[in-house]
Amino acid sequence: MAFNSTASRVHASGADERGLGRWTWLLFEGNNSYRTRVISAYVPCKTPTHRDATVYQQQVRVLTSLGITTCPRTLMITELTDNIQQWQSNGENIVLFIDSNENLNKKGPVQRALTTDKCKLVDPIRLRFKDTLAPPTYHRNHSFPIDSVFVSRKLRHITKGGWLRFGEGIGDHRAIFLDIPSHILLGEDKFHIPPPQVRRLKCEDPRIVQKFNDLLESQYKQHNVLQRIEQLNRTFHTPLLPHEIVELEKLDNISTFAVKYADKRCRKLHMGQVPFSDTIKKAGTAINLWKLVIRKKLRCNVSSKLIKNLARYLDIKKPMDVPFEECKRRRNEAYKTYNKFKKEAKTLRPKMQDKIADAYVADGNENKASVVRRIKLREETRYTHRRIKLSTKPFSGSVHRLSLADDNVEEGRRTTTNQIEIEDALMEEYESKYRLAYSSPLMQTPLREELGDRGEKIAVEEILIGQHIAHPELDDATTTFLEACKMPECIKNDGPNKTNITVSECNTFWNKMKEKIQSSKSNKHVGTYKAATKNPTNATIQARLMSIPYESGYSLKRWQESLNVSLLKKQEKFTPEDLRTIWYIEADCNGGAKIHFARRMMHRAVDNNLLHDSQYAQPGKRAVEAALVKVLFFDHLRISKTPGTLTMNDLM
Repeated sequence: MAFNSTASRVHASGADERGLGRWTWLLFEGNNSYRTRVISAYVPCKTPTHRDATVYQQQVRVLTSLGITTCPRTLMITELTDNIQQWQSNGENIVLFIDSNENLNKKGPVQRALTTDKCKLVDPIRLRFKDTLAPPTYHRNHSFPIDSVFVSRKLRHITKGGWLRFGEGIGDHRAIFLDIPSHILLGEDKFHIPPPQVRRLKCEDPRIVQKFNDLLESQYKQHNVLQRIEQLNRTFHTPLLPHEIVELEKLDNISTFAVKYADKRCRKLHMGQVPFSDTIKKAGTAINLWKLVIRKKLRCNVSSKLIKNLARYLDIKKPMDVPFEECKRRRNEAYKTYNKFKKEAKTLRPKMQDKIADAYVADGNENKASVVRRIKLREETRYTHRRIKLSTKPFSGSVHRLSLADDNVEEGRRTTTNQIEIEDALMEEYESKYRLAYSSPLMQTPLREELGDRGEKIAVEEILIGQHIAHPELDDATTTFLEACKMPECIKNDGPNKTNITVSECNTFWNKMKEKIQSSKSNKHVGTYKAATKNPTNATIQARLMSIPYESGYSLKRWQESLNVSLLKKQEKFTPEDLRTIWYIEADCNGGAKIHFARRMMHRAVDNNLLHDSQYAQPGKRAVEAALVKVLFFDHLRISKTPGTLTMNDLM
């Protein structure tokens, strides 16, 4: 089995072709198609005929039914070494773990077949420890080893290797271990998977939200952001003038920095094995304080401000005036106190939960019992999932290789792990996938010049009021589409939708969003917007920064960058077109689009009964109904033997 980052390098797996369970293998592929095959093999022990339940006699019966009379041991070694020789001719390295059922201190037929000219494998453990006699590896045999590992000569330089004691592994054999550097095993350094960063801001805890807003507001006041954004909101032009663009970008940069600053300082992370509580925290802080005081008295470089802050938290007056020996005594006493409370950590945690519940109750309408119940259930669930994860160690691997078309190889495709090749191939796929509309008539001559890239020409107004005269070169389908774009009378009479986003609309939108949604390359995640709605100043600033770009038609530079993540749709499908691509755009850019398009335009269309019955993304309908209609439609075509087609599209 392969675990963690090594699992991402598994290219294929399999077993012996006869299906007798004689050997299994994993094929690892590293950089530039560097391959290593790890094999686990078992050579059956020859047994008499009357012991018909042994592996040897079972294989005898299967082989006899196939007309093969060769000894299973001989046949197994012949076929295994033939396979190893073939794999080596393909440029693969070999790591073979084998139960040979023969004395490996003497060169028997199995060991000779593996180490002679045919396979040229070596035993890296006995090669490293030449003067040490290998121990017996089967608990019923106390004389000689029957298990070992053989590797290609290129892999013989191991870091560690040996046999564990009986009982430390699985089964009645000694477990064998090898430590081979990843650059030798895979031809590259270990593939590093960055761990996910823990978010400090938790919108469920009103104390953390309050601290976040206080820090954010202080940053805004320092740069006079509220007055500047309100002045810009009252005086900006459409489109924005150059100096207005500069001011808007400055304010957005200040906001981004301020949000990161507040998010980083709103909560300290406590992720140790000891359940957290105020009592434990104070005991640990006391140890830290007296250690720093001692170091300061020894003329080490220690911050006096830090000592004052810790002393203030513990309500200790003038710690630097305490004699040196007394400081050492107090440090030792602090250690004893901490160790005492550490044993009681599980009983102290519920008291901490009660304090958290009091803060929840003061902020909302819930009663204390339900809050405490919810907190305990969440912590128990988190603890259980953590234990499950430690036991199973699932690997959520990222795409580290691509299968690319190549006419220069026999198979027509080749696998690459080169970063530049992967990025170029993905960008080429993005170009072809997300620019399909560039070949549509609206983006071609003559309509492109007539309508403009942004739809700002007078011909657009003519299309909306139904007075556009189609160009004679246009095909009938395009002409019909332009005629269908005529604005309905009910919409024309009501006038256009409003373009600004008010503070209350912004707050309502963010409060309905889930905090855990991933977004924003700039790290202004959904939680920061949700938390800011609790503070009038912060809420006003973020509403203005979302509204002004949509009102003026200007796209912030921050909005013009996104993070593309390519994930596997199906196992072992590594071609660029088979990957699922997710675009993480800025949360406020996406939020403004949802308010304008998904809410205002859709609600207006629903109110005026302008949506077709086949549109299921509307109130009163469910997404599963669209799938059901699709199935029924094709069932009807099949039963009635009628030709037909179905077109499906998404609003956004």
